[in-house]
Amino acid sequence: EASLAVGKRALALNPNDTELMGEYGYRLALSGNWVEGCPLVAEARARNPGPLAYFETALALCAYFSGDYPLAATLIKRANVEANPTYHAMAAAIFAEAGQTADAEREAKWLEANVPALVKNARKEVSFRFARPQDADLFLGSLRKAGLDIVD
Repeated sequence: EASLAVGKRALALNPNDTELMGEYGYRLALSGNWVEGCPLVAEARARNPGPLAYFETALALCAYFSGDYPLAATLIKRANVEANPTYHAMAAAIFAEAGQTADAEREAKWLEANVPALVKNARKEVSFRFARPQDADLFLGSLRKAGLDIVD
C-alpha cells in the first residue's frame, strides 16, 4: 500500500512522465486494481513513441483479467519478448483462454524446456506477482488449461 501511495503521489507531481505512468498503472493493476491501473497503462502506451512491448504485455494482462481473451491474444502477439520467461507464461495463459490451443501448447513446452523451475514453483511465482489470490488462481488455472502440470 505504501508503494502505491508513493506512485500516486509521484504521478500527481509529474503527470507527463509516461514511464512512471505506465509503471504505476501496471503495479496498480497487479495489486488487483485493474479498473484504475489498466487505463493508466493504456494512456502511457498511447503517449509513448516506444518501445511498446512492455506496454503491450501489461495491456494483454489487462484484457485477460477483463475477460477479453481475443484482445489479450492480439496484444501478447504484438509484444514478442521471446527472451522473457514471464512473457511465455502470460502467453500460455492467454492463448489457453482464447482457445488458441496450438499456441498455448507451444508456450507451455517452451516454459517446460527453458524454465522448469518456474513451472515447478508456479504457485509461488504467480502469487508473488498478483496481489489478489483470486487473480493468482485464475492465472494458474489458465496455465493448467495450457497443458502445464501446476502443483498447488
